[in-house]
Amino acid sequence: MVSPYDPLYTLQFTPQELRAAVTAAEDYGTYVATHVYSVAGIERAIDAGVKSIEHGHLADEPTIAMLAERDVWLSTQPFAEHDHNVPSPENAETTGRSAPARIACTTGRRGWARSALVHGPMSF
Repeated sequence: MVSPYDPLYTLQFTPQELRAAVTAAEDYGTYVATHVYSVAGIERAIDAGVKSIEHGHLADEPTIAMLAERDVWLSTQPFAEHDHNVPSPENAETTGRSAPARIACTTGRRGWARSALVHGPMSF
């Protein structure tokens, strides 16, 4: 629930928007995964019915316990310094270069749904 230039503490989707996404995903036979770092964002996502938290690097122990209690996946996806090359917003605007949206898919086995995470568009 963050984009390349936002502070990690920001919340970008309302509870109603997240619940709408979860309902739409469930209607389609799948689930929602969110890219979120902060305790407030993780709690909001879980309360809305999100089934997978991507990153979650700022989670505290009670939040991790909540993930376990509600059977929500945590995929920390640690970053190395060289993993991401996101220029300053000013540079991205002047170069006009933008990478296409990236899509990562997971296909489950019996009892598991399919999920697609859309990453992008991001400027490089």
